[in-house]
Amino acid sequence: AGLKFKSLPSVLDEKSIKEKVEIKMANSEKVFDKPFEYIVKELAKAKAYDIFNSFLDDDNSLYLDESDTPLVVLGCDSMYEFEGKILGKPKSDEEAFEMIKSYIGKSGVLHTGHYLITKDETARITVSTKITFGDISDEEIWWYIKTGEPRKVAGAFAIDSFGSAYISEIEGDYHNIVGVSVHAVRNLFKQCGLNWLDYMDPSLIEEDLLD
Repeated sequence: AGLKFKSLPSVLDEKSIKEKVEIKMANSEKVFDKPFEYIVKELAKAKAYDIFNSFLDDDNSLYLDESDTPLVVLGCDSMYEFEGKILGKPKSDEEAFEMIKSYIGKSGVLHTGHYLITKDETARITVSTKITFGDISDEEIWWYIKTGEPRKVAGAFAIDSFGSAYISEIEGDYHNIVGVSVHAVRNLFKQCGLNWLDYMDPSLIEEDLLD
């Protein structure tokens, strides 16, 4: 989208956050006692603060390049919901096959929590996108698995690569599936009273068009 940014990994213990909203069942299966939209929002918030707090030792670091433009930290977290369950990365090729097979002709929802922090403001939003799968043959599923892609991603599919051929329809924000919702991020900037153009990479502008 043109934003100049730096990606910093959070060392947050996600398990401890999830345990706060889980009910452990007798058969070892887990269900959440909060909506999935709430859970990803809380995880995004925790990740954002984990990074933002690392800047608090130096007040000057809360601004960009010795300017009066506030530092912005955006935390995000995603979960893929299918038939009332959250699906992670498959642990084997066989599990990947069963997951993809179960999607045929059905829909799931990808939830992404976005949490933005500045020196003085915070804003949050969860964006959910419905994904519907078409008809997929066993041969196609195994070919897809052999690419190695399903083992690398939650839900065992990626819409921006080989998996795109098997998705018949989406309802909602496409960018929410492949990364973060750019439209949502822009709105979070506005909610915090910021002009997101102040955070654009200046090298994108052609100098001869500035006059």
